[in-house]
Amino acid sequence: MSEGSSAAAASNIDTRRVGDAVVSVVSEGELNWDPRFPASEEEARQAIPEADDEGRIWIGLNDVFIRLGDAVIAIDPGLDDPDSSWQRDRPRVWPHMPVTRTAGLAAAMAQLGIAPEEVTHVVITHPHGDHYAGVTCEPDGEMTVRFPRARHVMGRADWEGNAHRGEPETDLERLELVDRLGLLDLVDDRLEIAPGVTVLAAPGESPGHCIVRLESAGEVCLGTQWRQSVWQRPPMTMRSPASGRNVELGPPAVGRTKNRRAAPRLSTGTTHSRLRVEAPSPCQPVLSRWSR
Repeated sequence: MSEGSSAAAASNIDTRRVGDAVVSVVSEGELNWDPRFPASEEEARQAIPEADDEGRIWIGLNDVFIRLGDAVIAIDPGLDDPDSSWQRDRPRVWPHMPVTRTAGLAAAMAQLGIAPEEVTHVVITHPHGDHYAGVTCEPDGEMTVRFPRARHVMGRADWEGNAHRGEPETDLERLELVDRLGLLDLVDDRLEIAPGVTVLAAPGESPGHCIVRLESAGEVCLGTQWRQSVWQRPPMTMRSPASGRNVELGPPAVGRTKNRRAAPRLSTGTTHSRLRVEAPSPCQPVLSRWSR
């Protein structure tokens, strides 16, 4: 990787620690979205003042990597590479949702020093195309799994009986390839995929929607690629009785959100997910997120 491309990859990666775990958020770009919230236009304008005349906003498209012990976990590798046929086909498939791209997933993984073969688990929170298209890639012009040794995990209710399975030219063919290779695991209620990392069923965005619970060294974090509005909280800290140190609750957090434009670098603004940092009582869990 050249010095210029290395700097570009670094600018769209933010890495923090949660206990002994290393959590990295990778920005894959932005999408121009028309949020259809169950609210009046006046309420929507008050909540999202930066929306354009058509009510559209730019949202961040992010992936998450968790490294803890022997586990390397990818959460929602949402997009294929910027030079892929999948990306070239987006204007046809998403004609009303323009997408801008960063250097992409492969470049970010190289910057983080993560080889695809080292990824032990891939969590797909729900089967919308911008949450799992990166599970495959096209190194020789043909689709192949990106993470050949990883167990791919998603909610059973999102896979069994999914009406779109088998349809031609849909993104689900990527997950069908994972399934045919015997790499797909389904979650009913909860599944601990690695010590301290549990996938939990949380239906809502989809019937089988899941979230990820990370616990390490007395700190707990709940992260999900979330499709609802998440509103900003002022930065704050609390002291953890377990570690005796302050935990920031303001930014940071994990993932991405559909309610604010995300800048190219992970420093200010908002994201597309939520993070809950918990400490034993008497501290109160606080909903927060990792800012971009």
